[in-house]
Amino acid sequence: MVDSDCFLTILALVNLIAVKLFGEVEFWFAMVKIVAILAMIATGVFMVLTGFETPYGAASLANISNQFSLFPNGVMNFVTAFQMVFFAYLMIEFIGVTTSETKNPRQVLPKAVKEIPLRIVFFYGGALLAIMSIIPWRELASSDSPFVTVFELAGIKWAAALINFVVLTSAASALNSTLYSTGRHLYQIAHDSPNRFLKAIKADTLSRHNVPQNAIIASAILIALAAFINVLPGVSDAFALITASSSGVYIAIYILIMVAHLKYRKSQDFMADGYLMPHYRFLNPLTMLFFIFVFVTLFLQESTFMGAIGSAIWIIVFGIYSQWKFRK
Repeated sequence: MVDSDCFLTILALVNLIAVKLFGEVEFWFAMVKIVAILAMIATGVFMVLTGFETPYGAASLANISNQFSLFPNGVMNFVTAFQMVFFAYLMIEFIGVTTSETKNPRQVLPKAVKEIPLRIVFFYGGALLAIMSIIPWRELASSDSPFVTVFELAGIKWAAALINFVVLTSAASALNSTLYSTGRHLYQIAHDSPNRFLKAIKADTLSRHNVPQNAIIASAILIALAAFINVLPGVSDAFALITASSSGVYIAIYILIMVAHLKYRKSQDFMADGYLMPHYRFLNPLTMLFFIFVFVTLFLQESTFMGAIGSAIWIIVFGIYSQWKFRK
């Protein structure tokens, strides 16, 4: 826990110094992940082209479709997988948070929004195809890292250490982005809200480096306190609890964003020359239905049930309180 707090402190300092430093650090974090994934894809291509022999047989694209089954582990496992996939893409709205600190956002952000899905398909889809070409999908062990297994089959004995480094870098990247995003969200809330606590800690102020210093520090403290969930009595799987509860709350936030978007399109503030969501009358409600579906899946597994209940209670209580506060 001490090591994680030290790491958190370092990344908090990175966010406090300047936005440029945050961007530089995040660039190198992302580069490590990209290089690892490209190495996996390149390894897969090489092994398939050479018919590389492994204990699982020859590497071949045929391994992907052999013994094909749409739901090999049942429909329910397919449905419940959505919750973990959803959690993996939490904070993708981070793109929009950068608007105020981006040069030419009208040109840069639409390009980023369009390219991100394509990059996800290429990098993650390509890595999955590479793995399944080398190891038949029925032979993949859930207890082992497929990246480590593939690199070890290719003769890289230090593959485990390499992938551990990549995983730690990915975790650091997620934490770095979280500090950036939550700090700016808290700063904006402090501006829009008369909350005395936020005013007392001066969360609505900027440092001389033009970053929301106090909001970032407050966010870092809250993140540090979250580590104590591991030692709470009755908590056997802190990761599942955090993923389920945070996913539930984020689903509520995303639905509110979609509702706000609908209201914005009908308001006088609507800018018709901005970057517009296509077919919003159809896609807006469809997206909200998908979020509701993912939220329901959180109640279908024992490991995520308590987190889902906790997030539901939080949403209801906070919603009632917000309505009471607004009407007061």
